[in-house]
Amino acid sequence: MVGDPSPVWPLATAPKAPTAFGSFGQPRPSMKDKKRTHLGVDLDSDYMAPVYAMESGTLTVSQGWDGPETRGLWLETPSGLAILYGAVAPGTFPKLPYEVSKGQKIANIGRYPKGSTMLHLETWIRPVGIPRPEWPWGAPRPANAMDPAEYLSRVAGYPGGQSQSGQSDADDGDVQGGGGTYGTGDAPWATVAIVGLGLYLIFGSKGKRTLVW
Repeated sequence: MVGDPSPVWPLATAPKAPTAFGSFGQPRPSMKDKKRTHLGVDLDSDYMAPVYAMESGTLTVSQGWDGPETRGLWLETPSGLAILYGAVAPGTFPKLPYEVSKGQKIANIGRYPKGSTMLHLETWIRPVGIPRPEWPWGAPRPANAMDPAEYLSRVAGYPGGQSQSGQSDADDGDVQGGGGTYGTGDAPWATVAIVGLGLYLIFGSKGKRTLVW
């Protein structure tokens, strides 16, 4: 398996799936008026929200992204994975290269020219050249590009992902990852309680869910 078997969530919010338009493999327009294919997933986030290292490794390269308020940041990991954090704010990450630990705060979310804010996340099997390959619409997927959804599914609490629990809540973002405790055992009990209450209210006493090299 490439990548940490139990990465942490890259944001301070609860794990959630990307929107359909922000998913891997979606057709996108490009600056050359030609369709390209989305190589990552987009996760909604607020401007300047903290971003965390999903696993331990080295922050190696910062690259241009979209406009003056966003950069792309590469994390090279010993597990054989290269993670691209897109649309982080310039000046919010350390001087590169920089060793980081799993769950450590590495940057903050930037802002696109039209004002939208999100984390664009890509996962690649090393080695990957910088800049990384594009994926023209209709062409085969680059050989070492992974669908980030598979990697994200390993995070505790990810919708439809692995059943894991026990992550620590993020405090000030310096050393802890952004997932919090999202054990999959919590939701069923809440569902039972809500359903039970609803039945009681309805029926009452009647008894009637470069690396990157």
